[in-house]
Amino acid sequence: MSLWDRFETLLVGNLPAQVRSNMHLDLLKACAVGVMHSILLFIPVILARLGASAAVISYYISASYLGVFASGICLWFMRIWGMRVVSLASWAVGRFALFFGVFVSSALGIAVVVTVHTFLEQWVELVNPRLIASLYPVQHRGRILAFVHLAAGGVIVCITPIAGWILDGIGHQILMVVAGCCGLGAVVLVARLMSRVDAGNMVVENAAPLFGRALWGDRSFVLFLAALVLFGFGSLMPSAIYPSILVGRLGLTYAEIGMLGVLRSGAWLIALLFGGWLTDRFGGLRCLRAVFLVNALVILPYAWAWNGWLLMPSFLALGVVMAGFDMWLMYTIIELADRRLLPQYAALCMMVVGGRGLVAPLVGLAMLRIGVTEVQLLVGSSILTVSAAVILSPAMVRNNGNGLRA
Repeated sequence: MSLWDRFETLLVGNLPAQVRSNMHLDLLKACAVGVMHSILLFIPVILARLGASAAVISYYISASYLGVFASGICLWFMRIWGMRVVSLASWAVGRFALFFGVFVSSALGIAVVVTVHTFLEQWVELVNPRLIASLYPVQHRGRILAFVHLAAGGVIVCITPIAGWILDGIGHQILMVVAGCCGLGAVVLVARLMSRVDAGNMVVENAAPLFGRALWGDRSFVLFLAALVLFGFGSLMPSAIYPSILVGRLGLTYAEIGMLGVLRSGAWLIALLFGGWLTDRFGGLRCLRAVFLVNALVILPYAWAWNGWLLMPSFLALGVVMAGFDMWLMYTIIELADRRLLPQYAALCMMVVGGRGLVAPLVGLAMLRIGVTEVQLLVGSSILTVSAAVILSPAMVRNNGNGLRA
């Protein structure tokens, strides 16, 4: 047994041959997407460097949630043409759009290109819970998800500082090409994964409407949605001032921001390393609650930072939040959902996430314009994210965390 096989077995245990093969394809796909995401994480800072105001950055961040909000519309298309066709076509077109970033050099042009990509990327996200539930048995799911995200995090640790140096020395154009190529490669890999799933599992049944009693009568799920709204407002209301602080007040270069990104990605890796065990031990809902609490540590350091390295606690906490939210949001949807209605649960959750994403950055901008100071906005936002953790407590009592309901 090779060193890699021993490491893999240590983290995920002994898996059936088909499940292990699925995981390996998923690993390759996650690493390709990790390269793309590590490049796109620089977009708000690139916009700030190109002269975008806080208002423009707020509009960009808000528009990036249009795709998530449109998940319900996407569900309708999937009922007609199927989840596989709609998702693969959307991902392919959205990632190809990144190549147009080579031909633009203004903040507005880059914002438009990435917004188109993000819309097509996110409005089909409801495919992922169904795909994961079909590929991986519940007894292995938590550890496999953590391992796959761990590999993607490792790629991001390596790529982030390199991307920062390239941005300082050459510009964003070459990185947009790399992001597009890696994104399209990931589409090929996820198509192979989907070919291994029974066709019946990739069909959206005409089961329950998004606003029917079957979903909104589930009190645990409603509390979960309310917590997501508070968490989202806490995270996104001050989002426009983060790039301004990094570039304006602190005067950091892309390379310096990239080094802080390495700290973020290192914390991401550590969180993912223990994520599988935590998921199997406590369930997605309890782990997500801890993420909401940690998120307050992402926000508060920006209130007092006068030097870039004083943001180290924020970036470390951000790594934990990114890893946890990415892994446990999806797992919690699977955990809370009725299996027969999983696409509807996922679509409703994505619509709520998208709705708060559209509104929250604009609310933060409006508060700044009426005289709320940056410090007051940051403190208030941290209080909201802690409140989200409090709201999840009754849902934890009602849900036993034993996985997908029949």
